[in-house]
Amino acid sequence: MAANGALQSVSLKVVVLEERNQVAFVEAGKEFVDVLVSFMTMPIGMIVRLSRDHLKDEMGCLKNLYNSIEKLDKAKLVRSAECKDMLLCPRSAAEFHYRKLKLDLIDRSANEYYVCQSCDLVSFYQTAHCRCENSFKYRVELKGNKSSVPRDEGVFVNPNMPFMIDDEFLVKHSSTKNLVELKIKDDTWRTENIGKDKVLKLMVRSLVSQTPFSDIFMNNLPDSNTSSTICPGKYKPRRAGQSQNVTDSATRISLNLVIDNPRERVLYAEAGEDFVDLLCSFLTIPLCYFFKEFPHLPFKGSMGKLYKNIQDLDDNSFKSKEMKETLVNPKLAPGLAQHNQLIGLEEASNLSFKTLCSNFEIKRTELGSSSNQEEVETGRGFVKPTKFMVENNLSVTHFSLESARKLMNEMEDIKEDKVIVDRDKALHLLAASLVSESALTDVFILKKPKQEKKPKPKPKQVNRKDVDDDECCCCF
Repeated sequence: MAANGALQSVSLKVVVLEERNQVAFVEAGKEFVDVLVSFMTMPIGMIVRLSRDHLKDEMGCLKNLYNSIEKLDKAKLVRSAECKDMLLCPRSAAEFHYRKLKLDLIDRSANEYYVCQSCDLVSFYQTAHCRCENSFKYRVELKGNKSSVPRDEGVFVNPNMPFMIDDEFLVKHSSTKNLVELKIKDDTWRTENIGKDKVLKLMVRSLVSQTPFSDIFMNNLPDSNTSSTICPGKYKPRRAGQSQNVTDSATRISLNLVIDNPRERVLYAEAGEDFVDLLCSFLTIPLCYFFKEFPHLPFKGSMGKLYKNIQDLDDNSFKSKEMKETLVNPKLAPGLAQHNQLIGLEEASNLSFKTLCSNFEIKRTELGSSSNQEEVETGRGFVKPTKFMVENNLSVTHFSLESARKLMNEMEDIKEDKVIVDRDKALHLLAASLVSESALTDVFILKKPKQEKKPKPKPKQVNRKDVDDDECCCCF
């Protein structure tokens, strides 16, 4: 066991169908199921950072976007170190709960918090000022859980209930009824210890595979094309056009597209910092938002089924109704909402310093006058004002004519098209960023549907009696 109370691995009972080389289901306690469902609360940037060694093209364009932010930071185009951390190491609204997980997927000791001198609320980031417009007084580090807090009470799910999880990530209560319904034969039971690295591999496989347990435990890793195309006509957000708390409904972003006309493909977009800020905000959004907001998304993995399954489980399956709400109704970590954000995702409420002290051992440091409290000004965005080039796969660079010429290469039929990004287009782009490798084309190029070839008419049936002897039956 690690010093912070986390385990190096947790134990699972894995039921294997040897003849099929397939996992039928796993039986697990709260330790593993809590980790599994915690994926839903993780921001996209956190998932990319934790699993990037295992990622190929499982997350559409989002890995490209993440890598671009790293390069923009080196080019000094990100506003501040704090903005860089917001994007490359985004905080989760549920991160206080991560500290109780038995597997430590994130570095629990890394996060600091800031306490307002006036209203006593805790911020995840040292922004220019608190919501109440006053400055922050203390920096707080969490040193551990209070000894009075029960250690084995679980995190998200009912700690007294065992679960069975099938190969498609469907979670059920362990019961005779559910076992019989699987109708399994010739099964082998074995114990597997699963640690952080294998859990992250499982998370990545669940983004593209319908059988993540078999892929990991049976080494079934088929090569597959993980990309999808989002058709505008089939795009159905759950609440199209409905504004939410953080959305500025008047915000509209102008974008200049450079298009390969014959191939109906966006080469790149000339964009300002407002569009790049929008893309950056995608990295701060919890994974479960995609499954809640886009129920018709052509998502190839089993993670979407897990989200639907969590919605359908009764309240008794969870530690409390509030814990279920945390998993199915995502919110941004306090301080991550930007005024120019079109997506419209609500921020979680700030904790009070009193609540923090009642749950955790803390180390408090007073912020001196030399502390850089002006580093992040709320609403100013993540990147500095300049002209950017955004490629079809959402790779972002500083605009240059040399880069533009390389992308155009020797193409002769190039056209430019000025488009406006409103909330609907922003949501469409968010959906495409996860499941497609050509997000700009999928969102902004309305391709004509391919016309199906009509089957050739069958030859007319001719009665042989009606045909003259010197006449062929195929001639009419």
